[in-house]
Amino acid sequence: MKHTALLFLTLLALAASTAASRADEVQYSGPPGVTLYSMPNYAGRRVVLRTDTPKLKKLGFAAVAMSMKVSGGRWEVCDGNRYSGTCEVFGPGDYSFGIFNWGNKIRSVRRLRPGTPVITLFARPGMRGEHHSWAGSVPRIKDFATNDFAQSVKVEGGAWVLCENSQGKGRCEKVRSDIPNLASIGLAGAVSSLYRASDWRRDDYAGGPGDPGYGPGYGYGGQDYDPGFARITLFEGYDFTGPRITFDREEADLRGIGFSNRASSARIEGGAWELCDGAGFTKSCRVLRRDVRNLGVIGLDSLVTSLRPVDDGLPGRRAGNGRGVEGERTVFFAEPLWRGQPVASALYRTGSDAQAAANAFCRTKGLRQAVYFDEARSYAAPVFLGNRQRARQGGQLRLVDVLCLR
Repeated sequence: MKHTALLFLTLLALAASTAASRADEVQYSGPPGVTLYSMPNYAGRRVVLRTDTPKLKKLGFAAVAMSMKVSGGRWEVCDGNRYSGTCEVFGPGDYSFGIFNWGNKIRSVRRLRPGTPVITLFARPGMRGEHHSWAGSVPRIKDFATNDFAQSVKVEGGAWVLCENSQGKGRCEKVRSDIPNLASIGLAGAVSSLYRASDWRRDDYAGGPGDPGYGPGYGYGGQDYDPGFARITLFEGYDFTGPRITFDREEADLRGIGFSNRASSARIEGGAWELCDGAGFTKSCRVLRRDVRNLGVIGLDSLVTSLRPVDDGLPGRRAGNGRGVEGERTVFFAEPLWRGQPVASALYRTGSDAQAAANAFCRTKGLRQAVYFDEARSYAAPVFLGNRQRARQGGQLRLVDVLCLR
């Protein structure tokens, strides 16, 4: 009799609990999509979402969910209202969250639109194991997943930037396609943040050139990929430390800017570069396509005296912003530039020797004297190569149509 009474009371309590749970549910019309639960393992209060929901606060479910079931489609959950902040993409399946990932963080949910670019990081090579997918930038992966877990990457559209430290600091690499093993780009077990390339601006995340972690990895600079874009940064110390200097065009003699025989590491931000231990791209030269933490491994530690961008990594084929039109015995420059600035048709502000200025320009390119040149009014303040100072204003004569002898 006692056992019967106990069983009756237990069933009555369960019925009351179930009734209370159902009273807290929020029902929607239409096919189910996402069900959020207030407790781990799909327990507690729940809300069923069948359409985009920009504010879970209106349902009394903001930052409440500790588990989730997705019955169909791919959905983004976000930690900000109106799909702001960090968002992660979830496909069909059951998900129980902890306090170190999405637990008590979800504030908005929406169905992923067809064709939206998505990147997925996997915990094992070959796109296997635990994985997380995103359709937007994630400055701190460790807030939503195990930090540095990724060993491979699947890219479903778009271009992405992967960085070894949070907030886009440290080494960063741009990816456009699947990478079965992140060791191939030096980021196995080292991805702490990621960004859509279209959103990326290095200075926004790494604090600019003064930041100790500044400097993206090879293959990516502060803009989307451009075959004509070339940039390299030389560092005095190993592992991209110490004083640095950045180039986006060739430099035939680093002695003129005080950085000859000083570089011990190099970061490639665009293109391929030829580094030489002699002025004018002479003596021993090596072509770099990716970052080098110690130039000693290619025999150029504290020896780099000249450098230039090259097409497709082939020595002798010049590329980048300082490229001239090459002939058999001459190289032609329609708009001579020195470090991005027009070149004055005199060596000094008080001088008037345009031939000397043209000869000096040719030598900065590792060539001989100028056999032809012309002059025009400068649209910007030109640089006097004699002391490498800019004019005080534009409108002065600059060099144009310079033909240099090899």
